[in-house]
Amino acid sequence: MMSQVRDLVPQSRGMVEKAAGENPDHPDIYLWNASNALADGRLTDTVLNCQAVMALAQAPRWTAEQKKNFILEANKGLATAFELRGDWASMKTHVGNWLEQEPKNGMVRVKLANALFFLDKPDDAFAELKKAVADDPNIDPPAVILGRLWTMKGDYIKAREWLERAAKENPNNAKVHLAYADWLIQQNRIDQAKLHVDTAGKLDGKNVEVQKLKGLIARVQKDLKAAETIFQTILTQSPTDVFARNQLALVLADTPNEAGRAVENAVVNVQSNSRNPNPEALGTLGYALYKQGKTDEAQKALQLAISGRQITSDMAYFLALVLNDQQKYEDAKKVLDGALEAKGLFVYRAEALKLLDQVKGKVPKDKDKKAN
Repeated sequence: MMSQVRDLVPQSRGMVEKAAGENPDHPDIYLWNASNALADGRLTDTVLNCQAVMALAQAPRWTAEQKKNFILEANKGLATAFELRGDWASMKTHVGNWLEQEPKNGMVRVKLANALFFLDKPDDAFAELKKAVADDPNIDPPAVILGRLWTMKGDYIKAREWLERAAKENPNNAKVHLAYADWLIQQNRIDQAKLHVDTAGKLDGKNVEVQKLKGLIARVQKDLKAAETIFQTILTQSPTDVFARNQLALVLADTPNEAGRAVENAVVNVQSNSRNPNPEALGTLGYALYKQGKTDEAQKALQLAISGRQITSDMAYFLALVLNDQQKYEDAKKVLDGALEAKGLFVYRAEALKLLDQVKGKVPKDKDKKAN
């Protein structure tokens, strides 16, 4: 039973506790605890349990193979926990240990490259990424990954340089053009993104990711009919596609007399993970409810969406619409100011600017001066 402990579902906690009482120094008990702690975001508990595994694995009762497996699983948990903490030096140590046991695992080598990059060693990261691709050709080209990493670091100039390099070095790779297009979309450079999506479409027209970006671009450019057709087609083939359904709901919310269908699609997405609803799905539901005239329900959904602080500029705009209707003009102005300053794709930027002009005129002059 002990070898299966870490794979038990949460409902089996009682069984695990019983096993722990019978054999408290078994590493699997601590691996199970670490797995659950990681799932709950309890990083300190994850680290402590994995460290306990490292110590317990040294006992002479274990075979060399058992010891190897315990230590491997502990290094995986520690590497993940330290990555989430942003402790890149510790992450590097444990990913390095992980690689010693799985030297040809390209995805693990990508993790090592990430750690090196955030330790200000981009050249070393690039070298590891080249090794990773050599071991696993399915991994994105090194230049694409570096483009994403520079974006995470906030250096958009270097990010674009690397993505441009990736596109030039891999002109016939649809995935590279899609990666560059997605980055350009997030920078609100829609026309340039469309060029790369079109190129990717010529190279791999059946790729669903090509269709998704085509649909998103159509929506951004207010071609709602084309966007609806694309996302409906995707959902016909894959009804559980969360992205496509979310986009369809937003398209329908902006289409006259389709708010009801928008709400229906948004509800499906929220219910697909009812225990931990996606903030974007909740934000979309809030917007659809607002367009349906249900302002109070819209506010509840939007408050839930932003409660985890994962708020996009578009979600902020949706909330500002509700606040404006509630005559909370000062709050609406603050929300809009933040949305317009934030990085990333902002589909409703023009609408937000228009709304900001409206609420500015309704904020008392003395409060407006304090806000600025």
